[in-house]
Amino acid sequence: MSTISAAYFACFGFVDNTGFLATDIVIECCFFLDIVLNFLLQYKDDEHKPVRDLKRIAVRYLKKLFIVDFLATIPLRYMNLVSDEKDERLFFLLKLFRLYKLKEVMDTKNFQDMVKSVFRRRLQSIIRNESKQKESNVDNNKIMLQIKIMYIFRVLRLIVTILILSYFLGTLWFIFSKRTTFGPDDFTFYNYYGLKDREDSENLIIVVYFAFTTLSTVGFGDYNPKSEAERIVTTFILLIGVACFSYIMG
Repeated sequence: MSTISAAYFACFGFVDNTGFLATDIVIECCFFLDIVLNFLLQYKDDEHKPVRDLKRIAVRYLKKLFIVDFLATIPLRYMNLVSDEKDERLFFLLKLFRLYKLKEVMDTKNFQDMVKSVFRRRLQSIIRNESKQKESNVDNNKIMLQIKIMYIFRVLRLIVTILILSYFLGTLWFIFSKRTTFGPDDFTFYNYYGLKDREDSENLIIVVYFAFTTLSTVGFGDYNPKSEAERIVTTFILLIGVACFSYIMG
């Protein structure tokens, strides 16, 4: 949630609203608490043995993800490091470092282990209860059902991944196009489609739609890059889309 709002604020500026400000403070406090807990919680080593030594836990966290979590949590925009409000917005992009946490939620192996655990408990319940036992030719493990569940999960993961990528690439595209437009006569995406004269919500729909059609390699053509720099960036977006489809479905 914080990364979604951060990308929006980086594009269009912070919403001056008490509710947004309070929510932002609460979320930042939660992530700060997460940093503290990462110095205290045990982990499993390469041999799958729990490590409870605080020094080893701290060293491991400092070497791996501490700098990422720190940069995503430190409130740089409140420190008045830059005078231009438009440049200050870019500090919100540091919160995008938190996207790596989605990997754990959407990891296929973790989900598969969870599904197997559920069906394993079901099978053990059947073994313990003779009244629930059926004929020997019945698949109590529900192997085909597990395969179908994993297939549905992969499809849903692809859809969610494409939507998430479309949103963040769309917002980054808006920032890039706007910042590479130096005058009203420049032939850019920002000028050609009149994004300056549109509402923020309408601009968000346009850039997310553009990113989605580009990522999915459909490319309807109603929105497309204009300048040479934009074409180069779009090439990389297309490559990301192909890699994303191949990785998730493969």
